Amino acid sequence: MPWYHQCENPQAVESIYSSAPALERWMLREVTLHEDGPRISLRADLPDFPDRPPQRWHPEFTVAQVTVNLVGVRDLSFVGWSANNEGVFALSREAPGTLRFAFDGGSTHLRGSCIMAQVSKISGYATEAS
Repeated sequence: MPWYHQCENPQAVESIYSSAPALERWMLREVTLHEDGPRISLRADLPDFPDRPPQRWHPEFTVAQVTVNLVGVRDLSFVGWSANNEGVFALSREAPGTLRFAFDGGSTHLRGSCIMAQVSKISGYATEAS
């Protein structure tokens, strides 16, 4: 089951793809720790550009980026960080009211549990031409 099916609002992702891809490979760009919740926000590039992007997105956009909020975080482990954090993100139901999350990529490893996950934003941008 794709990670976004464990989020409170999977339709945020499903609405921009005609068939729901796994989207587990991420280029993790940012990890933000918030005291409220406590909460972690993960901002990452998705591996596949949507086939139904929002009309407000510029036609030259080539990359979709997602921000996921993990709320009620417990037992957090965060090891390593580099300029290239490409890896696999997983989110699964461990028990009622508990989700396990993990990101593993190169030297970056993030794991823990939370009570809720939510897609807070999906945006697009254009990469520079080579």
